Amino acid sequence: QGYDSDIRLLDNAGCSLRSSRMGSFTPTDWVAFDNNAGRLPPGPYIGEVIGHPGNTSPIRYMVQFVQGQRTLSTSTPYTDQPIGASYSAWMVDIRDVYLSVGTTYTFTVTGGLSAVYVLGSATGDPTSWAQTPATAGASLLLPGTNLDIPQTGSLSMHPPNAGWYAALFVRNGWWGAPVTVRVSTSS
Repeated sequence: QGYDSDIRLLDNAGCSLRSSRMGSFTPTDWVAFDNNAGRLPPGPYIGEVIGHPGNTSPIRYMVQFVQGQRTLSTSTPYTDQPIGASYSAWMVDIRDVYLSVGTTYTFTVTGGLSAVYVLGSATGDPTSWAQTPATAGASLLLPGTNLDIPQTGSLSMHPPNAGWYAALFVRNGWWGAPVTVRVSTSS
């Protein structure tokens, strides 16, 4: 994030997997990748920050790596599930969430947040193994720019396949009001 820098994810051979070029000084660029069984192999990956040609000022940016190890519950619709790091300085957070076919899931977020994305990855579809804001299956962009002022928004989706998905939460800054999410279901 910062000075309209973009980010590209490369494998350990230097081949580009995906790049995020949001095209504005404010948005946080991100690339998410799935290295669960049957997808991208475990190992080193390279996150490359790309500055813009012609920019004469020093490029300043902040990079954050998040490893998805936590999950969201879909059986507690009235429970605020905390999102973000245990400290206030975070830009991106990710949670695994199991979704079933035939159910509509609504993610209701509250706090200093800029966007929510839901990402799916299929073993037989290599194009789904690394994703950016442009390739996400579902997204919600919140209108507020002052992350210290909590706002609320909802994203509903009907998953095409049963399985594990990723819910990715983005701040266009590294500060802001605490963030929570509630996940409710309907048939």
